[in-house]
Amino acid sequence: MPVILQSLRPGLVLLAALATVGGLYPRLVQALAENGLNAQLDDAALRDPSGRIVATSLSGTMDETPGHVWGRIRTPATVDCDTVRDNPACAAAITARLQALKAADPSAGPVPPDLLRFEGAGLDPDIGIDAARYQAPRIARVRRLTEAEVLTLINVSARNAVYNTTRGVYINRLDINRRLDGYRP
Repeated sequence: MPVILQSLRPGLVLLAALATVGGLYPRLVQALAENGLNAQLDDAALRDPSGRIVATSLSGTMDETPGHVWGRIRTPATVDCDTVRDNPACAAAITARLQALKAADPSAGPVPPDLLRFEGAGLDPDIGIDAARYQAPRIARVRRLTEAEVLTLINVSARNAVYNTTRGVYINRLDINRRLDGYRP
C-alpha cells in the first residue's frame, strides 16, 4: 500500500498545482484585460471642459452638418455594401452622398474615394486626410474661417494620425470636429 501512495503522491501534487494555477490564470487574465482596456478607453475618452466624458475617439458619430468634417457613407440597413457592391441600396447611397457633397460645395474638385466608401461595422471615426482636406473650403465658408485655419486644425489632428498601408494616412474626424467646435463654434 505505501508503494501505491508513493506513486500517487506526485500525481496528486501536480493535480493540486494545476487546479490552483488553473483557478488563478483566468482571474489574472481578466484583471490584466480590464486594466489595459480601461486605460485604453480612458485615453480615447473625449471630455467636455468640466471633465465629463462626452464621446470616445474609438467610435464616430453621424454628424453631417455643413460646418463639420463628414465621414464615410453609413451602410444601409440589412445590406453589406463592402461585399455586395451591385446592390441597388448601395448604389443609391453612393449617388446620394455624391449629390450631397456636390450640393454642399459645387466648386470643389473630384471627390476623394474615401468619402464614397462605406464605413465598417458601427460608426467609423477615421477618415483619410485627403478626404478631410477636400472638405476644408466648405467648412471654412460655413464657419467664416479662412481655409488656412481649417487646414491647420486638420493638420494638427494629423499629428495623431494612423497610417494604413493600403489607404494612407487616416485621422479621427471626431477629433477634428471637436477642434473646430473649440476654435470657433
